[in-house]
Amino acid sequence: MLETRTEKESNQNMAATLHPQKGITFVKPEAATKEKINERNQTDKKIYIPVYSKFLIAQLGALLWVLFSIWIALPWIDSLADIFGWVLTIFAIGGMAIVPGYISGIIIFSILLDRRPPVKIPGELPALSILIAAYNEENAIEDTLKSILTQDYSGSIEIIVIDDGSTDQTTNIIETITDPRIQLIKQKKNQGKASALNAGLALASHGIIITVDADTFLLKFHRFS
Repeated sequence: MLETRTEKESNQNMAATLHPQKGITFVKPEAATKEKINERNQTDKKIYIPVYSKFLIAQLGALLWVLFSIWIALPWIDSLADIFGWVLTIFAIGGMAIVPGYISGIIIFSILLDRRPPVKIPGELPALSILIAAYNEENAIEDTLKSILTQDYSGSIEIIVIDDGSTDQTTNIIETITDPRIQLIKQKKNQGKASALNAGLALASHGIIITVDADTFLLKFHRFS
């Protein structure tokens, strides 16, 4: 059985009235502005080299390093060749020094050339519907909702929590969190996670759907804060 949005709002108001000391109100975090994003991008790596060009430059740098290594090692190579012969000397020097040096050169030049392009974030982020199926999650659901509500996401979000017939205090805990972005659906019997998510999907109003487990804590994203 699904609870309508009107019934959900009524239940939330009642829960806040009966348990005012447990009421938890979240204020939507300040949206990331274009000015903040541009300021952060100014501190990023300013020179961006395309991947194909990075590969060619890294290869050239590694080859030059190999040639330089061979040039400075010529006296040593000559001395070894007099003792062991050229075939064994080339095989030994190549396997122990030249080839590893070439590989190391590619790695080193690739790291030095690693310049990521500035991150471009649109001024208006798309709206999201977040579905959470919960069954007997009284120990985790509050932290899960808090972690979502405190994200620095400038777009509109709605959080649809589907209680799948919990027999503990899951629904009571959800109802103490007084945030208009949260919608609670109650299923009288446990019908499984797929059924719960389908029930939430039917009420989702946004085109982008995200599912989050009821015991998942999302770390706050500080990239543009």
